[in-house]
Amino acid sequence: MTNSAIPFDKHEYWAQRFEHEASFEWLLPWSVLEPQMRAHNLLPEDSTAKILNLGCGNSDLPLDLYRSGYRNVTSVDFVASVIDRMRERCERAIGWQSATLSHETKDDINPGECPLQFLEMDCLDMSRLPEQSFQLCFDKSTSDAISCGDDDEYTKLRNLCVQVARVVTRPSGLWCVVSYSKFRQFEWTEGPGRGLWRTEQIVEIKTEQHQKKEKHAEATHKVFVPDVHQFIYVNRRL
Repeated sequence: MTNSAIPFDKHEYWAQRFEHEASFEWLLPWSVLEPQMRAHNLLPEDSTAKILNLGCGNSDLPLDLYRSGYRNVTSVDFVASVIDRMRERCERAIGWQSATLSHETKDDINPGECPLQFLEMDCLDMSRLPEQSFQLCFDKSTSDAISCGDDDEYTKLRNLCVQVARVVTRPSGLWCVVSYSKFRQFEWTEGPGRGLWRTEQIVEIKTEQHQKKEKHAEATHKVFVPDVHQFIYVNRRL
């Protein structure tokens, strides 16, 4: 169980935060994440492969995926207002107009369907999504947020494992989790979530830190900044 002074697992917290925040990138930016994903052969070769983005918030990840050539990205979040804003923002950014589709756009995707879809949905109940419909699931700290309010039996995290397992292709569908935690668990040998996932590897990435300076009357001193690492959990559907 993870205790947090900030209720990252609560709808109310995010709804209030998104009212005053236009955009924020949790954890690794795409400029760092994409090379890592490609180096470990985690991104689909097929540009039409269906990708699910859990707890999208106001991250640029949907646009990053689109600009990297992916044309079938579904993002979900349980805050309706951020879903509406992200849909409008992303459609405007890619020049999408459903009423006047260009010939080029029609060749890329199904006519009438934007390549970046946004759905209001709780990641702990994704029953509206079809089974085995996504080749890759992205999770940028959503598991971290959910774990902040979990109990000693990891009830919420186990449920998330079950939910994602239902919607990714099997076997071999991928769930790539970007996390602050070095000790996040996705494999279970008993109870809910048992036998669904194998964590193939945990990629540890040292994040860039900027030296801080403190100014005093006589001199300027550098303040020690400790190394910070983030982690990509590569989970494979069994």
